[in-house]
Amino acid sequence: MPTQEQLEQAADLVVSTQFGSASMLELKLKVTFAESHDILDQLAECGIVSRASEAPAREVFFKPHQLDEVLDRVRKNRMSAVTDTHTTTDHIAYTADVVLLATDADGKWHVLMIERKYEPFAAQIALPGGYVEPGENAETAARRELNEEAGITAPLQLQHIGRYDTPGRDPRGPVVSDAYLGVLDHLCRPQAGDDAYGAEWMPLATILSLAGLAFDHLRIVTDACGLMTAAHPDFQVTLDYSRP
Repeated sequence: MPTQEQLEQAADLVVSTQFGSASMLELKLKVTFAESHDILDQLAECGIVSRASEAPAREVFFKPHQLDEVLDRVRKNRMSAVTDTHTTTDHIAYTADVVLLATDADGKWHVLMIERKYEPFAAQIALPGGYVEPGENAETAARRELNEEAGITAPLQLQHIGRYDTPGRDPRGPVVSDAYLGVLDHLCRPQAGDDAYGAEWMPLATILSLAGLAFDHLRIVTDACGLMTAAHPDFQVTLDYSRP
């Protein structure tokens, strides 16, 4: 497992040179070829370079002027085991997700979704959400992530849906997520942030009929609908099976 210093040095190298090469890291960092691939895999988990493929070098997703943001990503990455010459510490990541609902002019329910920009589940549909930062509680993080990823201010009241900690829910490692439900009285226009390819309101019936949501987000949306049904007896959604 690479050290934090090696990860930061590698991130600096690949972004500054725009060349995600294992051979370059082997030479510059004086590591083995296998270790250089491990470092690139860790950078891929941070969304800095592409995952391994048959190409001779990884695609680099950031430009040199974004180096500070890249290093911040590496330092905040809670998925890795942080290793030095003395200790190895495994981290459980703590995240927050948001199910934001609203109705259109015809009274049909929609849910705000994003298209993920980075691995895991790059280019797949997911709920807005992300890491709980130091000094935050989960609800504060949920509000911040909603604003950062979709440009939307959360409603005054958010209802806690539940805590999700099933082993394997995130392919990168152990992650615990608190999910929240919010309801708006109209479909305000979302604006995707840097961590998402897009953000849009999607028919709730369609989302409940999909099998390809990222992580366990289909379960979270389903649980949110259960809360809505309990609180609002007239809440009804007819599933849409017209999409694969």
